[in-house]
Parts: sequence; structure tokens; C-alpha cells
Amino acid sequence: MQIITDRRFGYFVMRKIGNVSNYRSKNPKICEVQFSSTNRYQLSIHSTNDQDERYLLVMKGAPEKILKNCSTIYVDGCEIEFNKYWKKRYEEAFTELSNHGERVLAFADYRLPLNKYPRGYEFDCDTINFHVNPYFEYFNFPTNGLRFLGLISLIDPPRVNVGEAVKKCRSAGIRLLMITGDHPLTAAAIARYTGIITDHSTTELLF
Repeated sequence: MQIITDRRFGYFVMRKIGNVSNYRSKNPKICEVQFSSTNRYQLSIHSTNDQDERYLLVMKGAPEKILKNCSTIYVDGCEIEFNKYWKKRYEEAFTELSNHGERVLAFADYRLPLNKYPRGYEFDCDTINFHVNPYFEYFNFPTNGLRFLGLISLIDPPRVNVGEAVKKCRSAGIRLLMITGDHPLTAAAIARYTGIITDHSTTELLF
């Protein structure tokens, strides 16, 4: 397990694949679904620079959103069933990272079948029907049956003066509220670190 900060993320990627711009140019993006607070993931489809003619779908985002779309997992160079054992391992890793106040992202991919999505297929990443159900998207390609690749955590520590500001607010009798898009475990860990949550405080998590 390797924990990196947001600033070091670019260096981490460069160590793995080399020059990012060159890698992107060799694996051009065909279409993209950008991240939003509603879908909580980012998805893109690529033409890859290898012997595999199939398009590659890659997805990253909130672990709980990605995991429900995965049926296999990549372990030691092999793709195997994402069974109860591996889901338990995932839960343990996710909980450990979140309890340290780290923002966790999950990654997955999927090779689209060539007989259904041949070269030149017109992917539509814009047709999203949130009026039918705000939690499901309707595209002209699948977003399930993915291969789970792993987790990465980003450390974004609070500013150094936050703790002191929290103390001053408490001494003035001000009720503190923390509004965040983070997972509840991550949010609770950050709140404890900054003193928003204490052993003597009454805490209510709404999500």
C-alpha cells in the first residue's frame, strides 16, 4: 500500500508510465463523462496503442460507486472473480485509509467487446437521463461488469490554523458544522483531527 499526496500524484503516475502527455497521445480519448457531485465518477473510452483492437473503458471515482459496477478484480497479473474474500479485503483497506482522513479513489477498466463496439463506433457520453433515476446513467455502452484495479488515497491536510480557529469558536459558544463531499469515514477523521469532533461533543452525521 502506498499513500501519496495530491501534489505527488503527478510524479507517481510519471514513475509508472513515463511522460504523461506522450502516453495520452498514444492512447487517444474517444469520449468522456466528466466527474460531478451527482455521478461521483469520471469515465473515458480510449483507443489503445497495443495489439488489442478493443476499445478500453476506464473509470475512477468514489469507491462505493465504482465497486458496484465491478465483477472481477486484477490480482498479480490475473483477472479473477471479485468474490466475498476480495470484497472483504477491499473493505478493510478502504476503512483503514478513510479512518486516517485520506480521500480514497477506486479504479476500474473494461475492454468493450469488438463485435458490439467495432472500430469507428459512435459512443455517446452525453445522453444521461437523470429524470428517470438520478443514480443511474443510460449510455450506448455498458458501465458494469468492470475489472477492479485498486485504490489510491490522497492526503489533503487541513490548514495549520484550522484547529486554533475551531477552539476559538467553541470558546465563543459557536456551534460548528462541517459540510463536505467526502465519505463519512474520511469526514469524521478530518473533523477529529481539527477538533470539530471531540470525545465530549455530540456528533450527527447526515449523508
